[in-house]
Amino acid sequence: MESMYSSNRPGWAALLDEKVTAYLPDLKYVHDEPLARHTSFRIGGPATRMAFPTSGEQIVLLTGFAQECGVTPFLLGNGTNLLVADEGLDTLVIQTGEGLNRIALDGGIITADAPFDPISAYGDNSAAVAARLGVDPGMTWAEAARQLNVPLYSVTAMLEVPEALCGSEAFADPLFNEDGSLSYFSLQPLNGTADAAQLVCQVWLRVERENLDDPEHPMNEWKAYEPLSIAVQPTLDAREYAVPAEAQTQGNFTLESVQAQLTPSGVHLIAVFAAQAGATEEKAYERLREVRFVQPDGSEYPTGMNLSGGISNLDQWPQVEVKQMIGTEKIPERIGMSFAGGQQPIQLTLKK
Repeated sequence: MESMYSSNRPGWAALLDEKVTAYLPDLKYVHDEPLARHTSFRIGGPATRMAFPTSGEQIVLLTGFAQECGVTPFLLGNGTNLLVADEGLDTLVIQTGEGLNRIALDGGIITADAPFDPISAYGDNSAAVAARLGVDPGMTWAEAARQLNVPLYSVTAMLEVPEALCGSEAFADPLFNEDGSLSYFSLQPLNGTADAAQLVCQVWLRVERENLDDPEHPMNEWKAYEPLSIAVQPTLDAREYAVPAEAQTQGNFTLESVQAQLTPSGVHLIAVFAAQAGATEEKAYERLREVRFVQPDGSEYPTGMNLSGGISNLDQWPQVEVKQMIGTEKIPERIGMSFAGGQQPIQLTLKK
């Protein structure tokens, strides 16, 4: 069976070596490490690269560097009941069993960029994170660090796209996974003018050790600012819906068109409104912010990978675009479109 790591980008190891040497000189980092030394069954071939982080900032930076180099890290843990093939793993293996245990106990707590917010503010998995730490989820991260007498590290990660290609404001959100690890979603809508197969962006990462007694003056700060090339997703198909007469007038706005664009990550639905006499940007937000695309029976579509949406492109006034991404594999033949005021969704059908 093909390994999930067989798609790692060629040359990733050399790229990762350079980053580790430059930014993590104190990290224990080895080449072609036999995994038999680290599993309970004492079998397994070599890992192309293996790292043994001992602090929160090392884990955060190392994981970020691996992703930049096009490699999917394998988190080993304690190696209990783990079977590794004789050919080993062509990836970065991170020994987390010892290192992560120390983070939870005496190495510190990792959180996002609001360390004085309650732990419960971080989504559905926040209760599990609090349980792992043995604290009340209503506590702030800072209070939890004080109670456990451990350092607190906050993490910020941002994807910066060239301004000339930006379609609207970026969306960023830190979310905790069930295992307590932190994922940063950084989404930047594009304006459709990117004409290259690769988009050259910048990734900015900051890890800061918080000063619990003086929040305005952090104790330590680590920063990384690296270029990152991202493949531009092609549009696989584009269709337009017929707009019925009863949907065309919405207050001071006229619905001119509804388009669908199929991409590898889902379907983008785009409604284009024209502002009429007396319309203002404030009225656009008031009237159009509740526009939603729904299934013909009125139920919600699965959420697409792009969690942002809504009103965009006010720079094109008097045209206003309302966008939504849905998690479907093909353009729906029929969709519903709901407006403010609780009226029944209007049915739209693809043009022939």
